[in-house]
Amino acid sequence: MAIISKFRNSNNRFGSITTDTLQLEYDLQIYTNTIDITLTNKNDDTQLFQLHLDLQKFKDNSKFSGQSWFGINNHILYENDEFISDLVTPSVIDLINLLEYSKVNKNNILVDTKDGVSASNTHLVPVRIFFPYESCDFTDCIIQVAAPEAGDLDHSVTIVTNSGNTVVEDFITWKDYFATITATGTISGDNINVTINVSEPNLEYVYLEPVVGILDKLKVKLTNGSGTFNIKTDTLSVGEIAEVKIGYKTYTNALTYTKTIE
Repeated sequence: MAIISKFRNSNNRFGSITTDTLQLEYDLQIYTNTIDITLTNKNDDTQLFQLHLDLQKFKDNSKFSGQSWFGINNHILYENDEFISDLVTPSVIDLINLLEYSKVNKNNILVDTKDGVSASNTHLVPVRIFFPYESCDFTDCIIQVAAPEAGDLDHSVTIVTNSGNTVVEDFITWKDYFATITATGTISGDNINVTINVSEPNLEYVYLEPVVGILDKLKVKLTNGSGTFNIKTDTLSVGEIAEVKIGYKTYTNALTYTKTIE
């Protein structure tokens, strides 16, 4: 069962609106390996865009991992049939060439014309998807669709989805979806033995980034949400602090682990 929510972001503007009120409707058909999305302007029942998403195209990408976000921006509506890679929020929303889509209507409602910015330079992210773990399918994901900005009180977004999925209206930020990581360590000789526990039991890996100290690995295999790694301390002196960032493939800064050398 997928969870669908709306999000707001200063970079997700529905600019150039010519009507006093705007009613957008997302129709999401979510299946195990595919999602079909249609965005309609209910004021005149025109379709603004359609997307067909294939799960395998996400998983075949080199940046796919558990606890990862993928976003879809407005370049797909205005450029050629080659999707243009562009990061909206570095290391968080990964925009890559993985979509099958059809351009239904180049409606200016999806163009940010503020300060004369052209469509090819704007960053509307109409859909973004959070994959909780590596072996998940679309019914396990968090799927977010863009809503008008907070000040646009006359505008509304309706979400219609096939049965078995849950729609929430909470505007949760992207960080709130990440699994919680905890780490504890003990000093043994010239090593700090660190045990990691993650709140998502199905997650297969977490990733490490050394700050102070030498690691025995940069990728930790998890079993039922737990895994271990070692920090080599033979190059550190008593009183120095070993430091490691622990996180996910596209977000390694979920937790900073430190240990003072005794």
